[in-house]
Order: sequence, then C-alpha cells, then structure tokens
Amino acid sequence: MFPFNIPAWHHLTSSILLITENLFLKKVSIREQLSFTYIKGAGIEIGALNRPLPVFHCSIVTYIDRLSLDDLQKHYPELKSVPLTVPDIIDDGEQLARIRDDCCDFVIANHFLEHCEDPLMTLKSFSRVLKTNGILYLAVPNKEKTFDRMREVTTWEHFEQDYITGPDISRSEHYLDFSRLVMNNSDETCYQEAKKLAENKYSIHFHVWDGGSFLDFLGRICRSEPFHLLSLVYHADEMIAILKRK
Repeated sequence: MFPFNIPAWHHLTSSILLITENLFLKKVSIREQLSFTYIKGAGIEIGALNRPLPVFHCSIVTYIDRLSLDDLQKHYPELKSVPLTVPDIIDDGEQLARIRDDCCDFVIANHFLEHCEDPLMTLKSFSRVLKTNGILYLAVPNKEKTFDRMREVTTWEHFEQDYITGPDISRSEHYLDFSRLVMNNSDETCYQEAKKLAENKYSIHFHVWDGGSFLDFLGRICRSEPFHLLSLVYHADEMIAILKRK
C-alpha cells in the first residue's frame, strides 16, 4: 500500500492521508478541502505569488513576500502573464522579523520551504509566530514528479549543517546542482550559469524531498519542535502537511 516504509515514529500523527487521483473527483480541490478544514481565524501566507490558498471568507490572511509586486514581476518574468498576489508586508519569510510572537492562528507556506536556504530556522520562525494550537499549512513539491527528479534528496545532516553553520557554505553547491541537473547546462556553461543565478539571488529550489524523505523530515521536526502532525497528503506533484503547534 505504501510506496515507502513508515518510520517507527508514525504514532506522532493523528492521521496520515495518502490519497490517490480517483478520490479527487469533486468540485473542491484537495488544497481547498484541507484549507476549509483547518484554516480559521487570522494568519499569514508566505510567497503566495500566483496561487494563494483559498480560505473561508471569514478568515483573514496577511500576505508576506520578500519583494514588492513590481520586483516580483521582474524576478519571475515567467509569471508575467498571470496576476500575482500583492504582498501586504515585505519581509524575509525565513525570519519573519516583522511578525510578533504568538500572534497567528495559522501560517500558510506552500512551495516555499524548498526555496529556503535554512529550512530548520524557518520552521522555528513559523513556530514562534504561531499561537498555541495554531496551524501550519505546508506544501512542498515531490522531486520525483518535478524538474528536480534528477537531484538527490537533501539529507537531514545537510539541514543541520545549514542551521548550525549558516547556509553560506553550501549556497554555491546548490546553485551548481540546479544549473547542472535542472537547467541541464553542460560542464562548460554550468559554473557560469550558476554564478548568474547566485548574483541575481534567484530563488531556486535549494532543497528537495521525495515521499519518504519528507515523511522522515516531518518526524524529526515533530521531535525537535513543538509541532504535531495532523495530516499528510500526497497528491499530484506535491505533498501537503498540516501541523499543529503544541
């Protein structure tokens, strides 16, 4: 039934949902089903870009991004033909320095964590701004079904290294990996293109997960941070986790 072995810590979850395509023949998407079930009150969404999460009309969402709308349109020319979400607050989503402690009923971070250079620090920031029993709605791409398929999954040891020593040490390695295995640059152009990405601070996928590594990642997070995993859904090219701050 499962495409990978469930680690011994699976008792941490109140439910792990592995849902297949034939269960989604409904008007409401699985993202919306989870949102309408768990997202209530007032909170933030980070990096919504062209795909903000639908929420109940009575919920209040403050949108956060590291760039203004004009700068987002310049940074992502591939999205020029679609409307982007206007940020309410310009802030680094990894730090959330402008958001006070214990003030959010929810934090939404869809396809954001893979762009973070230090995911462990980012999750600590999420924990800091969430109220007790607040909800973290977290989605990441499954590398096996995206342009990251040729890349190796990021190990827990690498996450720890980026947290302990800072991401500066591994940054060039990530850009080279992306240039070689995603952009398919030859050896002659790989370093040059990676340098351009770094100079532009382009928001690549610094880290990647597949189904098993993401499950393991969540288990370790739940052991080290005050989170409890409520639901985990594998759908299409993404994995959606709902966590509650204990």
